[in-house]
Amino acid sequence: MSGPAAPPAVAQALAHLQAERVDSIIIARGGGARSDLAAWDSSIVAHAIAHCRVPVLTALGHATDRTVADQVAHGAYETPSAAAAAVVAGVEALAHQALLADARPQQAPQPDQVQQDQLARSRRRAAWATAVAVVAVVLLLAVLLP
Repeated sequence: MSGPAAPPAVAQALAHLQAERVDSIIIARGGGARSDLAAWDSSIVAHAIAHCRVPVLTALGHATDRTVADQVAHGAYETPSAAAAAVVAGVEALAHQALLADARPQQAPQPDQVQQDQLARSRRRAAWATAVAVVAVVLLLAVLLP
């Protein structure tokens, strides 16, 4: 996306994704002329990313480009695949921790332990949902962004 309509469109898209209760957002856009990245240096986009309730990861422009959006994002990556790989690695780490927790010998559950087990299951479900949401967002952005 580029041009004067891009910043408000990006801010609106971020608001929409938050309303859908996604766990994270990847904003990806391929390279081009530096002027094509002007939307990503706008205050509208910077505020939308900075005030987003979920982590926003960016992969904008060429590997050497750095935008204001990258500066305020939770993480900035050189390529969309690098951003997706970071999310997948995080999900895999959570899944591994969950497997280790499930493999520990169990005692009679105490009330606090039951709550912790429920929390661990919720986190595993959220991790998998995040992975699916990230892939969906990356695909959506790939289709919507020229």
